[in-house]
Amino acid sequence: MKKILTVILCLAMALSLFAGCMGMDEPMQSAMPNTDKNENDQTQKPENVDNNQQMQTTVDTSKLIGEDKAKEMALSKAGISAEGVVFDRVDLDLDDGVWAYEVEFRKDNVEYDVKVKADDGAILEFEKDAND
Repeated sequence: MKKILTVILCLAMALSLFAGCMGMDEPMQSAMPNTDKNENDQTQKPENVDNNQQMQTTVDTSKLIGEDKAKEMALSKAGISAEGVVFDRVDLDLDDGVWAYEVEFRKDNVEYDVKVKADDGAILEFEKDAND
């Protein structure tokens, strides 16, 4: 009797999980922003945000410091000038509910990774790696 109840319980759980997964795609697709470009639209959806964050990924970019200011703040933290710097990546990401620019650049044989808070330019993370 216990084996039958266990099998029934397992089947019920499997069916409810399956049914829950089947309905996941439709709400996510309807929550995606319109991909038509509108020159007056000040929202941006970063491409590298995972599926769990899709419903909260639009941001009003007019309230952010912008990529150029993020680069400037990163260079300032590194204590170097822009001369001779190669920027490898500047991405706007949502991390733990905080929008930040991830700025990766190199100068001479040193690589820098800096995370700059997108609304006020505060430095959230700073890494410096010398390549010998």
